[in-house]
Amino acid sequence: MIIDPQKQSFQENHKLMIGSIVPRPIALVSTISKDGVNNLAPFSYFNGVCSKPPTVMFAPARRGWDGNEKDTLVNIRESKEFTINIVSESFVEKMVICGTDFDPSIDEFDSSNLIKISSKKVKPPIVKQAKVSFECSLTKIVQIGKHEAGGGFIVIGEIILFHIDDKVYNNIMNYGNTTAATIPLLMYDYEKQFKKGDKLILAAFGAGLTWGAAYLTWAYN
Repeated sequence: MIIDPQKQSFQENHKLMIGSIVPRPIALVSTISKDGVNNLAPFSYFNGVCSKPPTVMFAPARRGWDGNEKDTLVNIRESKEFTINIVSESFVEKMVICGTDFDPSIDEFDSSNLIKISSKKVKPPIVKQAKVSFECSLTKIVQIGKHEAGGGFIVIGEIILFHIDDKVYNNIMNYGNTTAATIPLLMYDYEKQFKKGDKLILAAFGAGLTWGAAYLTWAYN
């Protein structure tokens, strides 16, 4: 099938992209507004950029119904800092709550019952339940598309401090040097192991206002 994106709606293009660009980790991004309100929102267009300096990016789209910017982007543009918290299966349902389009006056930490911990170098807190968190300073915001629904932005930030669970850290550093298929980080709890045929959460994806999870069958031999 050949599809010209110019001949269908951005909603149809979005559905094709989120259904085919998998797996993706989820960045639960923490920011603070100029009024001091915490914001916590999930983004699955997220990845690393380079390691010197250690740099990450995520892509907040404009709101689908009016084309306005999301609170996360507004807060980062004003404060120049944020934290990224990698989502584990153990709190994926609370992450889904954070995907709701709350009023800017609402603190998603309170709505989701996720626990905030003060960061060391930036003002936005990290999520206690996350086994991996990054404190980040803004490098650049790149606008993509027009000021309309379907457009978006790329937020690029430098990691200025890592927070890594000790057991996860050991798995990360040993990954690739062991015959055991121990899960190193990201979506998984470190107590679990890969087994052939396991259904494992790998990435979340947004469909309108509904968040779901993509599954992959692990074929480790």
